[in-house]
Amino acid sequence: MAIGYLANLFMRFRIQTIYFLFAVSILIFPSVLYAAQLGEAVNFKITPSYDSRGRSETTAFLKKISASAYFYVERDFWDSLEQSAKNDFESKLDVLAQDFDQNIYPSITALFGSEWKPGIDNDERATILLASLHKNAGGYFDSGNEFSKQQNPDSNEREMLYLNASFLTQSRTKVFLAHEFQHLISFFQKDKRLNKEDDIWLNEVRSEYAPYFLNLEPVYHGSNIESRARQFLNNSSDSLTEWRDALDDYGSVGMLTYYLGDRFGPPFFSEIMKSDKAGIESVSDALKRVGSSETFSDVFADWLAANYLNDSSLESGRYSYKNSNFANIRVSPNFSLLVSSLPVTLNFSTKDWTPRWYEFVGTGQGILKLEFNSPDPSADFRAPYIINEVSGQKTVKFLDLKTSSEGQTVLLYLSDFGPKIRSVIVSPFSRRKTADFTDNDPSSAFSLTASIVADLPAQAGMPAIQEPVQEIKESIQEKSAQIVQLPAVQFPNLPDGSLIRAKGDYKVYVITGKHKRHILNPQIFGMYGHFKWAEIIELSQEEAALYKESALVRAGGDSKVYELNADGTKHWLNISAESFSLSGRTWNSVFIINSQERDFYLTGADVRY
Repeated sequence: MAIGYLANLFMRFRIQTIYFLFAVSILIFPSVLYAAQLGEAVNFKITPSYDSRGRSETTAFLKKISASAYFYVERDFWDSLEQSAKNDFESKLDVLAQDFDQNIYPSITALFGSEWKPGIDNDERATILLASLHKNAGGYFDSGNEFSKQQNPDSNEREMLYLNASFLTQSRTKVFLAHEFQHLISFFQKDKRLNKEDDIWLNEVRSEYAPYFLNLEPVYHGSNIESRARQFLNNSSDSLTEWRDALDDYGSVGMLTYYLGDRFGPPFFSEIMKSDKAGIESVSDALKRVGSSETFSDVFADWLAANYLNDSSLESGRYSYKNSNFANIRVSPNFSLLVSSLPVTLNFSTKDWTPRWYEFVGTGQGILKLEFNSPDPSADFRAPYIINEVSGQKTVKFLDLKTSSEGQTVLLYLSDFGPKIRSVIVSPFSRRKTADFTDNDPSSAFSLTASIVADLPAQAGMPAIQEPVQEIKESIQEKSAQIVQLPAVQFPNLPDGSLIRAKGDYKVYVITGKHKRHILNPQIFGMYGHFKWAEIIELSQEEAALYKESALVRAGGDSKVYELNADGTKHWLNISAESFSLSGRTWNSVFIINSQERDFYLTGADVRY
């Protein structure tokens, strides 16, 4: 596989846990120890979903014996190689075996403890099978091999890992080996020794940390670490704990791992493994053992803020990634709302421990009234929020949620919203479950209602208004007087490039001819220096509806026309001019944008019809 293509892959790894039920008790004896011989052929059971051809069994021969492992190579794969490729493979296998013996094995066992030794096979060495796995699989671990054939007929009865033979000549194979080796250790240290079965996401956290701890990828470009960062930015709101064995799962887990690793160091991960607890409880236990007063919920909230701010100058670096390779990691809000005097309620649902960021932007002058509400009596939300001031100062706080038999709710008032406070980012997350997560966990509903008000409620403990109420009212009236009101029955006679918003709606559009284009968020709004919040024209609902909405754009100097989606992706219309017209699209509905906005959107699949 070409290196360039491999660099863009986001590798999956596999932990496969198998449960066995018996009607009668079975007495299990360890396998008889024998001396393995180089060149010997062995039939191995493999997992069809990870095999390149969907097989359940393959034959491999023993190619290398190191101090810590047996390295078997699949016969069919080996026979498919040219002689020069075989020579290269053997050379790289020697290097991998040396890395395992001298670095990976001693370092990872010192951090996490050892695998089961001598184990089910009564052998001190682990078995590593290099086989033909499908192109997105770097390797996997199957705990079923840790049981006898009497318990599991598909067991290989070995302490065993699988690696993709096709990737041996690539530098990331040692990353996959360290990752899977942690899974092998975890089976013994957690499942067998402590009788604690960890949730998959947390087992993956430790495996992601293993190669990161060893610094196996000192060059960031093309690394597995870069792949994790890219995947996280592509979908930064994937539940951390719900595990579907999908690519997005590894993005969230990977970035949290790097944040935790640089903040708390190796002893923290070692204590997670040693803890006699499982899941999130074991993380909080480990934090306590390394001298931190924080819980996992606290650290998760810090991580949410770090992904938006990533500013090492705040709170001694608490809200940042310390790895310089992540200096430009900053998520965009899931949703941005330009707040007005008209209350707008946004309804959402979220899985447990899902990162989300909702932005509320001030456009004038007044007091922000923000209400959080979850009607679920069993809900357990926490809601950090970030205040972005015009001066550049940023502050992280928490909504003081009140819990009752009717759910959770809170009202927040912030004065100087607009003149002093540019925006507020709210990151509510559900923490109903702390263990026993599945691949399809339930969601929790909540809503956020925002508006600009002139007065604070007459309630004890409320902060004082920083400007007299009358001045605020006069300011609002003055701004309102600037809004252009047009007859509802007449098509608005507005010049191209005007900014409009329908009365009662938060969406801002730019118009060209008889078409309008939605400005998705304030970040895009800020890409055009001539756009001014004060110049947004408010139309009636009927007037705004006269403009036909278009999502077609092209950058100046670029002939490619894209269709924009609400999820922040752009899709090239890879069709002929004739097909464009026959599809019902019109050229006068194509908006010209700048290259900065074009490059802001992620590239999705081409449109071919």
